[in-house]
Amino acid sequence: MVLIPHKPSKGAIMKRYFLILCTLFWAHTGLAAEPVTVEWKNPSEYSDAKVNHLDPDNTSLNIRFDRIVRHLNRLGEMHFKQGEQLSIVVTDYDMAGVQQADTGPGNRSAFTRSQFANDFPSMTLNYTWKDKRGNVLAEAADVEIRGRAIRTEGRSSFPTVSKRDEETIGPEIKMLNRWFKETFIDAN
Repeated sequence: MVLIPHKPSKGAIMKRYFLILCTLFWAHTGLAAEPVTVEWKNPSEYSDAKVNHLDPDNTSLNIRFDRIVRHLNRLGEMHFKQGEQLSIVVTDYDMAGVQQADTGPGNRSAFTRSQFANDFPSMTLNYTWKDKRGNVLAEAADVEIRGRAIRTEGRSSFPTVSKRDEETIGPEIKMLNRWFKETFIDAN
């Protein structure tokens, strides 16, 4: 029996080429480092973020932390140049209001935030902002940032916030947007 080599059609070759390009693109974007890294240093010592008797496994606190980190990364993706990195170490976090167990039926979360009009979040952090070569562009220690009632940061320079994020970390997002604008956007 004689085997005759099969010559693939141009369409089959294009499909393979397209799949290879998609795979390479996906691998490249998947390997790209996030522009912002956050270390939550000793969260059990934060002012009032943890509710021991309600959330012993810190599930609610970890959700809050993840959403804050995601928002900071979206800010970095929007405003940092390719390869710039921001490393943040949060040493204290005082959320706006207090967290309480949610006992009503059909609630999306096990906790709600009780907040008065004059309750604002605050964070104390250290940060280092580096360019793609690793040169330090800015750094500071023990920076205290506080939320406030009046929006001064505008909206067009910041990522859209989902309703769930607004419910969970809305005051923190406003505070971080203002700090990010004053520290990194206006600095450029």
